Amino acid sequence: MDINPSIEIGTNRFNKVASVNPMNDDAKQLMAGYKLDDRDLEDVIEDIVDRIILNGYINSTNDNTLLITVENSKASKELLDRVNSKIVSYVNERQMAIDLLNQTTDITKDELEVANAYQVSFGKMAIINYLQKN
Repeated sequence: MDINPSIEIGTNRFNKVASVNPMNDDAKQLMAGYKLDDRDLEDVIEDIVDRIILNGYINSTNDNTLLITVENSKASKELLDRVNSKIVSYVNERQMAIDLLNQTTDITKDELEVANAYQVSFGKMAIINYLQKN
């Protein structure tokens, strides 16, 4: 999940949240004090989007864009649709608008290490790799 801040949400095979990892300094500040009490994906997404709104990363005066990246080997169109729907409805309830960008990608261990070294998500790393190749 990238808007800057960048947050990685890890799920298990039952689509329950196993981890929430802030990928950069903005995300670390945003997620400070967050406890992963509820492992339901929709609830965790709602918690994170709430924090994003409260901290002004999404507001009613700006064009708001959020990138959702799913690792291809774990991709589920149904799950991605549920996440997108949850985010859009939650933001719309707060009388704001958001554009969602989605991508599925495979990322190698080496690419993941580079992403971690530069404190960017693998979603942003996939875009950087795409731009470099093209």
